This record gives sequence, structure tokens and C-alpha cells, in this order.
Amino acid sequence: MYFCTFMVFSVFIILSFAFVALILQFDFGTDFFEIDRCLDEGGRWNKDLGTCEHK
Repeated sequence: MYFCTFMVFSVFIILSFAFVALILQFDFGTDFFEIDRCLDEGGRWNKDLGTCEHK
């Protein structure tokens, strides 16, 4: 009985963490690849404007 309850609780905790990580990724991680591409191309990321500035 206790093992089953523990398993359900563990699955709930793991799914909760995965859900929070997914929400944070979409909320804060959307610009990551755009910034990385800009820097790889030799540009400079303007944080205030949210754009890539090429020299």
C-alpha cells in the first residue's frame, strides 16, 4: 500500500518538475537560439531592442 502511494507521489513530483521546466523554457528560453546565432555570425546582441546588430 505504501509503495503504491510513494510511486504515485514520485510520478506526480517528476511530472510537476517537467511541466515547470517546459514553461520556463518557453518563457525565458525563446531568445537563446536567436542570440547564439547572432553571436556566431559575428554580430552583437542589443538587449534593449532585442535585435542583432551586425558591424
